[in-house]
Amino acid sequence: MNKKFYALFLVLSLQSFKVVALSDNEQLLKQFHNYGMTHCDKFILMQADLLNKPNRSIDIESPIGELGQGYSTVTLIITYGYKGDTIKQDLSFIETPNRCILTKRATLTSKGPCSQNINPDYWYISKSIPQIDYTSYRNKGDAPMLAKEINVGDFKACIQEFRLTSDSKHD
Repeated sequence: MNKKFYALFLVLSLQSFKVVALSDNEQLLKQFHNYGMTHCDKFILMQADLLNKPNRSIDIESPIGELGQGYSTVTLIITYGYKGDTIKQDLSFIETPNRCILTKRATLTSKGPCSQNINPDYWYISKSIPQIDYTSYRNKGDAPMLAKEINVGDFKACIQEFRLTSDSKHD
């Protein structure tokens, strides 16, 4: 009987989790729709990926003023992770009459120097910019990253910034 109880409890827990996740996605889409972005729902949910962002905080904004018939833009800022290992994503969505466009920027802040946080087997230095404290990296897929090390007393942190542009047809 205990096994049946635990199995039922597990099933109900998973169903509850699914309902909560669904309402998070529905709430997100409702806010996008309020800003006039109504044809990119699947693209928005795939890119926002709320289920895989622990301890998240979300801000949504849209510029004031019209962009023109059939055009809208919404920016979604998501911060998530854990103290000492946080990520900030800035997702700028543009809906045109035919496409959904995204420019995604992410900032990863990690404890320790960049030499311990950036995998040299995956990233290579494409340009050193010592006059402004940044180093430009690329990976084998040619994705860009900027990195900067900060020091406050004995504390060191590595700030890594990533960017990506992608698009999709309307839903």
